[in-house]
Amino acid sequence: MLKRVLLGALTLALTGVGCKSTPTENPEGENPPIASGGEGTVPVDGADPSAGGDTAGATDGGGGSQTNVTTDDPNRFIGPEIAHSRGVKGGVVLLWPRVIPSSIAGENAQLAGQIQAHLKGTIERALPGKPIDVRPSPERVCPREGCEGMPINVLFNRNGSACLVVALIGGPGAAPVRLIPWAGTVEFKADTVPHREPPESQVVIKDYVPCDALLNAMKDNDSFVEAAIRSSAPAN
Repeated sequence: MLKRVLLGALTLALTGVGCKSTPTENPEGENPPIASGGEGTVPVDGADPSAGGDTAGATDGGGGSQTNVTTDDPNRFIGPEIAHSRGVKGGVVLLWPRVIPSSIAGENAQLAGQIQAHLKGTIERALPGKPIDVRPSPERVCPREGCEGMPINVLFNRNGSACLVVALIGGPGAAPVRLIPWAGTVEFKADTVPHREPPESQVVIKDYVPCDALLNAMKDNDSFVEAAIRSSAPAN
C-alpha cells in the first residue's frame, strides 16, 4: 500500500492535478465515472468477452445471428476481443489496451495505439530479447485457456479530458493478472484479479492526469512497471 501511495504522489507532483469532466452519457451496464473533486471506481465494462465465452456470431441485420460456415478462417468462432494468437512459450503477448468505458474505445483508438506502443518499449527494456506478439485492436484478452506467452496490456480509463492508466501483467495459462499503477492516483481493493475477470472492478480512483500529459506521466513511472514485468516473468 505504501508503494502505491508513494507512486501516486510522485505522479501528481510531476504532472499536476488532472483536470476532470463528467461525460453526459453513461452506457447501460456501466457504473458512472467519478465527478470532479471526488473519488470513485472505474466503470466496469458490461460487454466483457468473458461473460459471453469465446464465440461470436455475425449479426444478420435482423436482431439474430449467423455464422459463416464456408470460411476457412481458423478464428471464425472467436470473438473479436479475444486474442487470435496465444503467443509462444517464453514470450510476451502484448494485448490491445482495455479502454473503459468501452463506448469510447473507437474515438480513443489513436491514443490507445500510442499507449500500446509505449508499453511495447517498456517490455523490450524489461525483457530484452523476448519475442513480443503485438495484438491489434480490439484483441484485449486471452482465450479461456490463457495464452502461451505472458499477456500484458493496460487498463485505460478516460473521463473527459482526464485519463488514467493501470498496467495489467499476467502469466501463461489461466494465471491471475497483476495490477500496477502507471499514470494517475489509484488504490486497489485487490492488486490481482483472476484470469479474465474485469480488473477495473478492483480500482478506486483518487485522481487522474490530463490526457495531453498522459504519455509523459507514464514515462515518469516506467521504472516501476519495468520492475513489475521483470519480477512477474516466468523463470524460463
